[in-house]
Amino acid sequence: MRLLLPLVLIAALAASESDIVPFDGRAMLGVNMTPPSSSTQAANGTNPDTGVEAQTIYPGTAAERMGIQPGDLITTINGGQISSMNDLRNEIALTGVGGQATVEILRGGQKITLTDSLKEWPKNIPYQPIDEAAERRFRDWQGRRLDRTQQAVTSLSKQVEDIERSQRKPARAGGPVSLLEAMAMPASDAFAAMPAFRLRLHESFDAVDSGTVSVGRVVAWDARILIGSKPVEIF
Repeated sequence: MRLLLPLVLIAALAASESDIVPFDGRAMLGVNMTPPSSSTQAANGTNPDTGVEAQTIYPGTAAERMGIQPGDLITTINGGQISSMNDLRNEIALTGVGGQATVEILRGGQKITLTDSLKEWPKNIPYQPIDEAAERRFRDWQGRRLDRTQQAVTSLSKQVEDIERSQRKPARAGGPVSLLEAMAMPASDAFAAMPAFRLRLHESFDAVDSGTVSVGRVVAWDARILIGSKPVEIF
């Protein structure tokens, strides 16, 4: 380990200027940006840690010439993934004034690649620092909110599946279903599965033409009603 450190220092001192990537904080893309909103994530099928959303496009900048629009989700710059607002600023600074920036955006779920050269940050536009901690808290909150929403959707889907499954449940083998089970079935299946009801009516009268009632001579009228079946004739 003691021998490795001097070697690293010698290699760093021996590096040529062409090996050093310049960091130019004066370069400007030309967008006022925020973390992506929930609606923008839904429109592009992304999560809270993907890209930054363009809110305002400054006139005369590379962003305007590229055709970036408010609501676009900027996902990469020169191949570098954008997961925060500082990521965008760092990639633009590495590109530098006069450098060519290739920007990939998502617009309504469609990937679009745009290219233009960067100009210097105008003096009339203030350079506001980015609160990384506040942005991280906001993105984490969005992630937790998305998880809760997905869990609610999963739970609701399971409830719907359970209801549909109960409606498709066949009648019990070896006997009729209960009234509660019949309520969860389609009407046509419920009538076929419910128990049959039989109603027996008795009425007595004298068969003699005189019309007087005579005890012991009885004719019974029997009506049978079967739910879901053809009624039988009365005899």
